[in-house]
Amino acid sequence: MFDGLLEPTHLIIILVIVLIIFGPGKLPELGSALGRGIKEFRGGMQEAAEPPAQATMSPATVVSPGPATPTVVESAAPTVASAPEPVAATVCPTCGAAVPSGARFCGQCGTPAPQS
Repeated sequence: MFDGLLEPTHLIIILVIVLIIFGPGKLPELGSALGRGIKEFRGGMQEAAEPPAQATMSPATVVSPGPATPTVVESAAPTVASAPEPVAATVCPTCGAAVPSGARFCGQCGTPAPQS
């Protein structure tokens, strides 16, 4: 069925059709773009086949600390960690999950959130 799939006459017909579609001015650009693409593809395949290069470890620079002196920090008022304010939530009519009041869609099922 596919004996002699690409005979010289078939290649000539394909070349004439490409020449008619793209014109003689675009063929060099088309060929160079195709060549660059193949070159990048081959380079990517070679990078994927090679094992990753191991980075050489250089000795770390050691900085000697200065004299050990305690640092005293005084604050005017004690800081108190405040708890986050509770967010009013509504219930999704489709799945029953809690939906925050500012949300436009249910995070569980994706249906539009009920507007209150």
